[in-house]
Amino acid sequence: SPEEYIAQQVMAHRPEVVICTESSNSVLFLLMAATPNMPVVSVMFDPVGALLVPRLLSPGRNVTGVTMDGGAEAGGKRVQLLNEALPKLRRIGHLLRVDQVTSAESVAMRASAQKLGLELVLAPLDQPINADTLKRAMASLVERKVEALITASGIEFIEHGAVIAELATAAKLPGVGSHAEMTRSGLLMYYGPNLDDTFRILARAADKVLRGANPDTLPVEQPVKFDFLLNLKTARAFGVEIAASARAQATGVIE
Repeated sequence: SPEEYIAQQVMAHRPEVVICTESSNSVLFLLMAATPNMPVVSVMFDPVGALLVPRLLSPGRNVTGVTMDGGAEAGGKRVQLLNEALPKLRRIGHLLRVDQVTSAESVAMRASAQKLGLELVLAPLDQPINADTLKRAMASLVERKVEALITASGIEFIEHGAVIAELATAAKLPGVGSHAEMTRSGLLMYYGPNLDDTFRILARAADKVLRGANPDTLPVEQPVKFDFLLNLKTARAFGVEIAASARAQATGVIE
């Protein structure tokens, strides 16, 4: 498999530390298993829920780094911001992997939606996630008459961000992406970790490991700086007016 090939190539070079900036959990599991004595420093999505580490404060394994999803709080915040930006919405579609239905992020989104009187309509994606599975999921959401879209966090959604943005645009669904690049591709909004700050945290962790720190006792850090991006070009194309209160909170806009 491609994941096994990546792990084999890394092992062949025998590095002092492996730094992963955009890896799926399957690649990380392979690296951890194949190189139990080789430190791995990585960005991760829901590392506890994905069973990469038992806890953030003390990973207990040869992997550490920084989370990329912002956790449950960021998931709930995406729903709140979408509601504030477009207060007339009532049904929101949620693209996610099947294994994310019970994730802390998804549960927080549903709780936030319920509190706001909104309905979050789940569209769990068949594996492997590709353009075809995304098209089927989006068609299902359109059939169920959702008025907007929120994606879950995960490398798969980053990899297919342009496809998701294209499908959302075709369906005229204002979307909230889990990665900034998805908003640059055409989704209406992004709320999540500031990438520059996240990678600085990753670099600091790698430096500590190279200086002798043991990854199994080096906490997996969480993002501290968040961005809220608005794509006003998409808003104009959809003919939607973003509430002034939401615009005032934006850390960046795409004209």
